[in-house]
Amino acid sequence: MKNYGLILEPQKPEDYVFGDQKLGDAPINPSGDWTSYLPVQTETQDEGGFEPYCCVSEATTHAVETLLRQEYGATNDLSVRFLAKLSNTDVNHGASLQGVANNLKNSGDVDETDYPFKCSTFQEFYQALPTWLIVKAQEFCAQYSFGYSIVPSNADAIKLALTYSPLIFTVYAWMIDENGLYYRPSGEQDCHAVMCYGYEDGQYFKIYDSYSKDGSVIKKVRWDSIPQAALRITLHRQIPSDPTSQAWWVVFQSWLSNVYNKLRYGSFGGVARSPRWSEVRKQFLKDHPECAVCGKKGTLLKPNEVHHLQSFASMKDTHPELELSPDNLVTGCRNHHQWFYHLGSWESLNESAYEDAKVWGKKIARRPKWNGKEWVYPSLLETTANQD
Repeated sequence: MKNYGLILEPQKPEDYVFGDQKLGDAPINPSGDWTSYLPVQTETQDEGGFEPYCCVSEATTHAVETLLRQEYGATNDLSVRFLAKLSNTDVNHGASLQGVANNLKNSGDVDETDYPFKCSTFQEFYQALPTWLIVKAQEFCAQYSFGYSIVPSNADAIKLALTYSPLIFTVYAWMIDENGLYYRPSGEQDCHAVMCYGYEDGQYFKIYDSYSKDGSVIKKVRWDSIPQAALRITLHRQIPSDPTSQAWWVVFQSWLSNVYNKLRYGSFGGVARSPRWSEVRKQFLKDHPECAVCGKKGTLLKPNEVHHLQSFASMKDTHPELELSPDNLVTGCRNHHQWFYHLGSWESLNESAYEDAKVWGKKIARRPKWNGKEWVYPSLLETTANQD
């Protein structure tokens, strides 16, 4: 038997147990089938050429992403690697279902784009987490209250629990019978964690795995192979669907953004900022206050940022001599800084950012604007003059 990173942790007296009503919620999916809400598989544990032993974190993020889709229409892709490291997962002891769930509950998670799964070595996968990333993970805790309870190991409890959420679910990896169903051999114990998203009554449980077989992560576990441990989860949104309508959230998000930006960019890739950077940045924003893409000026709660067109450190091609050069800078709002100048990932760089910004700036300027009575369409001549 190979253990893929699962610790079977005994139940504690203080643990919530499914049916004790401590979470105080109600079934949200009477069918118990979550097929329509499955996340898009962006990584598998066996794709990097090494074993990361993070199956519990994979199963947990898959369950959370599925529930977010069903309850709120959210399409979050959470970082498995971040949660695994946060939970002290490693080759020697893996992680338990309760341990990973508690870390998510108390410390949150970040997006896959913030901390990608793909790495070339085990050591790189489990390197120390940057402080700015730990701070950013608190945004998830501010948005959602996460809870979990232990599901008793019997079929009736599992069927009922699936009407509340997809389940974090342990299995024996992997033995298959003549009918193509996976099962746990007699006398063995579960060694792997997956997400259970449904069942065929009396036949099998539907499994979403972190290992692919013939290109698929969908598997079936035989009905008599009841999991030795399972959790159901809850997620309650703590902010309205439009977060800008709640003042505390705007202030908190602004504070959090400032903290992790300072932590991250105070020293970039281990290369210290020039002591003149603050002065140069302030002057550049004074001279160029509008985002080059959308034309918006920064506010106290949502200040604009300054982007280096050619990176001065930690990118493939570095130009430290251009750190303070105004010709190497461009203004961007927070959204366009990440998604336009960095192509959605801070580790990427749009090499034609300035030229692209001019093109898109013209397109955005030509959009009609509502003046309170009617839509006003700027003329082509007017918008071209404004942008050029």
